Amino acid sequence: MLNILKNTKIRYRLFLLVGLSILGFIGFGIFSYSTLNTLKVNGPLYKRIVQGKDLIADVLPPPEYIIETYLVTLQMTEEPDPKKLEVLVSKAKSLKADYDLRHEYWIKDLADNEGELKSTMIVESYDPAIKFYEILENEFIPLVLKGERDKAKELTKGTLRDRYEEHRASIDKVVSMSIDRNKADEVKAGGIIRSRTAALFFFGLIIIAAILILCVFIINQITIPLFKVVAIAEKVAEGDFTAEKVEVTSNDEIGRLGEVFNKLIESLNDSFSQVRSFAEKVANSAQQLASSTEEMNASTQEVSSAIQSVAKGSATQAERVAETSEAMDKASVTLKQVVTNAKATSKAVSETSAKAEKGKATAQTTAEKITRLTNTVTETAKVIQGLGEKSQAIGEITETITSIADQ
Repeated sequence: MLNILKNTKIRYRLFLLVGLSILGFIGFGIFSYSTLNTLKVNGPLYKRIVQGKDLIADVLPPPEYIIETYLVTLQMTEEPDPKKLEVLVSKAKSLKADYDLRHEYWIKDLADNEGELKSTMIVESYDPAIKFYEILENEFIPLVLKGERDKAKELTKGTLRDRYEEHRASIDKVVSMSIDRNKADEVKAGGIIRSRTAALFFFGLIIIAAILILCVFIINQITIPLFKVVAIAEKVAEGDFTAEKVEVTSNDEIGRLGEVFNKLIESLNDSFSQVRSFAEKVANSAQQLASSTEEMNASTQEVSSAIQSVAKGSATQAERVAETSEAMDKASVTLKQVVTNAKATSKAVSETSAKAEKGKATAQTTAEKITRLTNTVTETAKVIQGLGEKSQAIGEITETITSIADQ
């Protein structure tokens, strides 16, 4: 269930919340109506309470009505047993105490605006009842206790009966007015219940309609901006950074979200512009690099051709250097032979003639020059040989460069 709600759109979740709230409100209304219908005037519980009161009123004599006291006085005139008579006397006094207690209650409980009902209950029915109890306590009970039953019976048929009849007439009047008042109250209560029930029903409908309208408004205030944000976000996800901004019309969380989203789009747009500018620069640099590469390739080819020519020339030069070195070696050997021969000649000249001393000196000088020439030729041969080795190294390097250039 939670997973289903989790994957449900926000709009539907809000509508579900509103629907559950309305159903709960309707359930509460039905329960309240049922309770009110049960407890209303003339409802089942009310009738049961009234029935219980009526049952008690039919079985027990009311304490504010002296009919039971009058019955006790009649019993005392016919009771011969002194003990039972004492019980009846005590019972009469107890009924008087109950009457006074209830009378004080009705003085306080009946509202002053009851008018005639209160005056009839508090004054008209009370005066004969008090006179009845005064005669009972001061005249009737002493006669009964003395055994003068005949005089006591005359009182029950005379003044006591008259006071009782006056009291009863007032009580009957109170009962009649109470019945009329109860009927009026029941009619009034019934009308109030019906009108208030109808009012509650229509008020509930108005509340439900207001809740629906308010909820639809709030849901639209939440979901419509979110839909716009989602639509713009989809365009941005597709690479369209020129999408229009979210229109912010509130200062709540949705409005704050729109402001932040607009800032995000601006930031992305700036970043995209920078990236595009950088990409253009990279493209230009790549184009320039390609041109430079083509020029470099051409230069490399020229260098390769030149190196190949140098290599060929170096090889030829190396061959010539080798031939020259060999010729110089031969010349060196010949010169050495010449030196030897010159030394021998010089020795022969010196031995032959003193006159040739000057020629000897000249020959010696010539021999020294030839020796120096021989040494120079030898060193030159070594240099040419080193030059040949370096020419071979240059050839190898040239071949390496050529292979690299070909690659």
